[in-house]
Amino acid sequence: MEFNELREEANKKVLEIMSIINTGINFEYFMGLDSIQYRIKSNSSIIAKMKKVGDNIYNVYDLIGIRYIFHDLTNYKQLKDYIVNNSNFEIVEIKNYLEDGHPEDPNYKALHIRMKYQKFPCEVEFMDVKMAEHVVRTHDDYKKGLLK
Repeated sequence: MEFNELREEANKKVLEIMSIINTGINFEYFMGLDSIQYRIKSNSSIIAKMKKVGDNIYNVYDLIGIRYIFHDLTNYKQLKDYIVNNSNFEIVEIKNYLEDGHPEDPNYKALHIRMKYQKFPCEVEFMDVKMAEHVVRTHDDYKKGLLK
């Protein structure tokens, strides 16, 4: 499958994934939710990540990225549990950067769930509004390795 075909299929899958996850959000959770963002990695980003993780594109754990941004993280645990216990998803790894921060950016506080949906790798992130703003401000420095 070519990258463009793969990205087209991933665009379909991300909508399916979000539909499944959003089914698990009751009204109480929506009250604390600021926004939901998603993206499919670009071809150049896929190639760069494959150099790190090997030639299998299905090992690019963040081929699909979904970010749930809360006003505060009061209700993220219920949604996290819904995802982890959902039989549609194969959980690969949970990275909890909420307390100690990320090794490359100690100010980064978020929870990442790496999973697969119908063989497509996806990373779901939970963070608050302030952290989402931090990510926007520091993204270029992070990519350049300047936050360590």
